[in-house]
Amino acid sequence: METLIEVRNHDVARPDNRVTILEAAEGASRRSYLEEQSALASQSGTKAFIVQCHFDDGGPWAGPHEMIAPLFEQIRRTQPDLVVKHSLELIYVIPQLRHQLSVKNP
Repeated sequence: METLIEVRNHDVARPDNRVTILEAAEGASRRSYLEEQSALASQSGTKAFIVQCHFDDGGPWAGPHEMIAPLFEQIRRTQPDLVVKHSLELIYVIPQLRHQLSVKNP
């Protein structure tokens, strides 16, 4: 399954951010439809991600990696407390961070 995820008002520090998830029906035209919707969203200043959500291709974190990885540095800069609080989850989603983040045992 491919899903288009739009993050409106993409300043992650703003509390009024919105996320829109758009799924497309299976079939040959799915990818082109999602790309078209992504382009429309981008024209209005919205960050849009087309993510692969196939468990067989990416395991339980299929999809979130493609969305969180491009936003990580902005999140680290603007909300470092969230990075500390969710370091374990971030390492699951972006395994390359395991050398940069510390995980505290609960």
